[in-house]
Amino acid sequence: FAALVGRSGDVVAFEPNPWDHDRFRMNLERNPDLAGRITLIIDALSDADGEASFLFSPEVDLGLSSGSHLEEALVPEPDTSYRTFSRTNVTTVRADTLLNEKRVPPPSIIKIDVEGAERLVLEGAGELLKTYKPLLFIEVHNITMMFHVQKHLSGLGYSMSLMDEEHSSLSRCFALARQRGI
Repeated sequence: FAALVGRSGDVVAFEPNPWDHDRFRMNLERNPDLAGRITLIIDALSDADGEASFLFSPEVDLGLSSGSHLEEALVPEPDTSYRTFSRTNVTTVRADTLLNEKRVPPPSIIKIDVEGAERLVLEGAGELLKTYKPLLFIEVHNITMMFHVQKHLSGLGYSMSLMDEEHSSLSRCFALARQRGI
């Protein structure tokens, strides 16, 4: 994304998994030409400012999702899939708060991959979505969550479509959401 936005663009990334944000920082050091366009925030986006329990795995080297998630997320796998995960508390922040406090610029595109916390992120970004109408790329992690995401975004004037249906699975799909008429 940093390459796509060009020299005048900004990318804001959120990564509460301590293993992943260490890896992220290492990649920034290896790519100094792009690093200046990227801000890494180690808080978790959610529907409330505060703290939440976070389950995480140090398995970040396989090129797959680590499956790390807020405890209250509607995760795609059975609880037994996460039994080896560690637990910590992380700071949570609403996107609306970050924008109101001018800690982040207004986005034109948002990519959401939050392992079942999609609805929490969208609820915490209500004013941002109404005001700036960014294009949304969302990895939705189960059919129940797809219902909640669709209902929430429809109420904000967004329409949704599936992307990359070929790589969708029983536990996730990729959706594009944009303001109707845009």
